[in-house]
Amino acid sequence: MGASEDLFNFTVVGVAILSIAIGLRLWTRVVIRRSFGWDDAALSVSFIGYILFASFTLAALHYGFGTSPVQPWFDPQKAHRYMLAGQISYVLTACTVKISIGLVLLRINIRRSITIILIILMVFVTISTLVIVLILVLQCRPLSLYWGVGKGTCLNWETIIQTAIALSVCGIISQCLLSLLPIPMLWNVQISRFEKVSISALLGLGIVSSIATLVRFKYIFTASDGRDINAGPDSLTGQLISILWSNVEVFLSMLATSLVACRPALKLAVETVSMSFVKTRSLVFNNTEGYRELLNLRQQESDGESTEMSSV
Repeated sequence: MGASEDLFNFTVVGVAILSIAIGLRLWTRVVIRRSFGWDDAALSVSFIGYILFASFTLAALHYGFGTSPVQPWFDPQKAHRYMLAGQISYVLTACTVKISIGLVLLRINIRRSITIILIILMVFVTISTLVIVLILVLQCRPLSLYWGVGKGTCLNWETIIQTAIALSVCGIISQCLLSLLPIPMLWNVQISRFEKVSISALLGLGIVSSIATLVRFKYIFTASDGRDINAGPDSLTGQLISILWSNVEVFLSMLATSLVACRPALKLAVETVSMSFVKTRSLVFNNTEGYRELLNLRQQESDGESTEMSSV
């Protein structure tokens, strides 16, 4: 299977899984907890951004970006236009995901020092994201030159590569901090050890997403100029794999953030199943006791009849 097929399949599966996970989180927060905070709003915006990122990516693949064999409906201009829109959506989505994680940690944090670190980190992520978005939007003048329409100039491809590297470095630093901060935060909190471990493990998925960013480095350096609308599928393979790992990074971050808030729903589900089992067992036990009493009564009646017959 080629890079385009891998990207298509993961994008479709990722949207399906996140739809369930985030839907369960929102149901937990609104129905069970009866509270909808800023972190929930930020994650909802992130999910909308992920849907846009997935839609633009799938549209680019549909119109032939890095895809073979050539089909009648392929349109290089549309493919590159959708791919650029997908890249901008990814950068904004990655930012809002990190902000949503930071807001979750702010909500449960009680230490002033960590609060300051989280605020500085969220401001840093926001500013770096805006700078990168501006570079992506202003890389060609006019922007339509990105997909081969009009005349003008574009930034060197090396500048775009350096921007992608800077984005990856910022992502790794911020994601590692957001993943490790829960450890000192939960150290002295009066909750069970199991809950501490479960929360830390779920947020630790962020470290795995950082590994995905590290893997992406290899393909960023080998990616050819994605603005060349005449580039063949083989020359765009590196860029497609880089986009795939970007997808993995955002997916894991959003999944971890969603599962952390789903613990009450999972606890309620376990309790419901347990109560159903207990009721069923009690019902069966009671029915069994009644059946035994009925058998004993019939046995006593049979013994009485036998005694009467013997006396006769």
